[in-house]
Amino acid sequence: MMALPCVTRGNEGHSRRGNHINVYDDPTQLGALPDAWSPFTNLSGHGSRMLTPLHMAIIAGALFCTVAGQLLFKGAALAANTYATWLNLRSLTLFCTAICLYMMMTFLWTMLLREVSVSKAFPFMALAYLIIPVGEAFLFGQALHWNALIGGAIIAAGIVVTQL
Repeated sequence: MMALPCVTRGNEGHSRRGNHINVYDDPTQLGALPDAWSPFTNLSGHGSRMLTPLHMAIIAGALFCTVAGQLLFKGAALAANTYATWLNLRSLTLFCTAICLYMMMTFLWTMLLREVSVSKAFPFMALAYLIIPVGEAFLFGQALHWNALIGGAIIAAGIVVTQL
C-alpha cells in the first residue's frame, strides 16, 4: 500500500522527510495544493472580483431559496397547529420542501463563494429581512409593520454602499 505525500506550505520541517514535502523548499510542488486550501491565500485575487450577471443570478437563487424556505417553515408550523401535531402530510411536506430549499441554497452559496468574497455577496442576503415579512403579510395575513419597511430601506442603502 503506497502512502500519499503530506504537502504543507510553511517551515514545518525539512524539505523531504519520508512522505513530507515542504512546497517552499521544492518548487516542483508549488501547485500541489489549491490556493483555497492555504491559510495564506491572498483574497485580493479571485475573491475581490466584481459581481457578474451570473453571480447575481446565483445570489438571487440563494435568496429565493432562503425566503421560500422560511415561508414554508411558517406554513409547516401553522399546519402543525391546525392538526395539533407535526405528523400530518401537509406539515411534513412543507417542512421537507423547506429543508430541500435550504440544501439548494447552501449549494448555490458555496458555488458563489468559490469566485466571490463573502463581503461582496453577503449584503444581498440581507434582503431576506425585508422580503420575508412582506411575504408573510401576503401569504399568512400577518401585520406588516412600518419599522420592517424602514429597516428594509436601510438594508437596501447598505447594499448600495457595500458595492461601491
